[in-house]
Amino acid sequence: HIEIAIHFVLDLVATGQVRVLHVPFDYQYVDVLTKDLPSALFEEFRASLSVRCPPAPTAGESQLKVGFYNKVCPAAETVVANVVKDVTKSDSQTPAFMLRLHFHDCFVEGCDGSILIDNGNNSERNAFGHQGVQGYNVIENAKARLESMCPGIVSCADIVAMAARDAVALSHGPVYQVETGRKDGLVSSMDLAVRMPDVQDSIQILKQKFIEKGLNDRDLVILSGNGGAILWCQRTARENQMAHHSSGGAIL
Repeated sequence: HIEIAIHFVLDLVATGQVRVLHVPFDYQYVDVLTKDLPSALFEEFRASLSVRCPPAPTAGESQLKVGFYNKVCPAAETVVANVVKDVTKSDSQTPAFMLRLHFHDCFVEGCDGSILIDNGNNSERNAFGHQGVQGYNVIENAKARLESMCPGIVSCADIVAMAARDAVALSHGPVYQVETGRKDGLVSSMDLAVRMPDVQDSIQILKQKFIEKGLNDRDLVILSGNGGAILWCQRTARENQMAHHSSGGAIL
């Protein structure tokens, strides 16, 4: 199989760099843009384009941009914002859940939505460091609505990122834009989450874990106790953290 970067192809179509003249086989149009195609079908698909399809980007090349879905699923960001807002009306802790979910997703293998994958007891979401993470239902709700409108277009990874942004705004925090165009991760293993910050880690261990992710001391402070304005954590975790560090504050 030749793997096609889903959102890369979508971006080419959305920006007019590639125009699909016809799809000469049984695949649905959405299948062409959301699934890996066997070599023969890919070559046939590429031959049907008005311009030559450039190579897909490597894993290290970013295709993220603000407004990625503006043409292919214009209501995407509004739908996510409305879902977060609606759920928050019935559960005021939802914004904290969303921000924490986003942090836990990104800290393991990058912001790829892999924490959402439930493939049994060994799933990433079942790792010790992810205990207490909530908000999966919010993402599933938003994904279901988007699938009914734009099937196979909006990634779960982007939904998590947008939901966290909307959660911050609902909590009267800073309003910021989110670059979208992420691809969903395909690997989920609790073994990958062994380096999550732990409430019993010393400050030096915490600093080292953040450094390994390209983060600094300021990020550590913001994502720990000083982020408590909207963060919610289990009481036992907070008490445990305070018992080990006189500075207090519970890790996300």
